Amino acid sequence: PETSAIKGYRLFRLFGFDVKLNLTWLLLGLLITWTLAAELFPTDYPGLAVSTYWWMGVAGAIGILFSIVFHELSHSLVARHFGLPMGGITLFIFGGVAEMKEEPVNPKVEFLMAVAGPLLGLHIPPLLIVGMVVFSGAFSVLSLPKLIGLGKRSGNDGGRHA
Repeated sequence: PETSAIKGYRLFRLFGFDVKLNLTWLLLGLLITWTLAAELFPTDYPGLAVSTYWWMGVAGAIGILFSIVFHELSHSLVARHFGLPMGGITLFIFGGVAEMKEEPVNPKVEFLMAVAGPLLGLHIPPLLIVGMVVFSGAFSVLSLPKLIGLGKRSGNDGGRHA
């Protein structure tokens, strides 16, 4: 049986890797949900029902959970490509960890493993924005600057996007 320094409950299996959740991630998920539901969404999208903000917060936390899974998965897939045995992926309060069973064989492999997660992360926001514009009638191309935080903020609008 596999042993890991960080214990977790198995959520699912992805590309042969067990994805586990350590209970400490629940605290992170609650903090993310609360921050989005109580502060960010009511400020940026005023006038919605309180329950809507909380559901948006939950969706945001789930989105962050999956972005961490994909980040760690990219490290694991690169390691597997170079023949390194990998354990599962565990999500915990500080994010996630791809569990290596052995150290990389040379600096090149270690570098490629290290940059795989951030490089994947650069592709997620543009894909989500394109998907939102293509598949949702709720947003238009004109709202893209606000969605990605490029709308102007001024001192006399309460800090909201212009």
